[in-house]
Amino acid sequence: MHDYGMLQDGDRVLVAVSGGVDSAVLAWVLQMWLAKAPIQYTLQAVYIDNGFWTPDLGGEPPGRLITAMLEPFGIDVAVIKARPLREEDRTCY
Repeated sequence: MHDYGMLQDGDRVLVAVSGGVDSAVLAWVLQMWLAKAPIQYTLQAVYIDNGFWTPDLGGEPPGRLITAMLEPFGIDVAVIKARPLREEDRTCY
């Protein structure tokens, strides 16, 4: 962080979270680093809801699960609905 100046005092950091381990750990590390960092920055996690989950699939919506997963660490998650896609416009994410 220091060698390359990856974060500066007053930065706003947006972390895209998917529900996978990599993005969740990144958000957690950035949140934990705030406690010892010589700088202050704000952290915001965001999940883009592409509308692929539907109630008939069962379980909880991914945005709700991700929010519950990061909440104990004090990480706020914004769930943003993506623009609707036609079936023929969907590609591999």
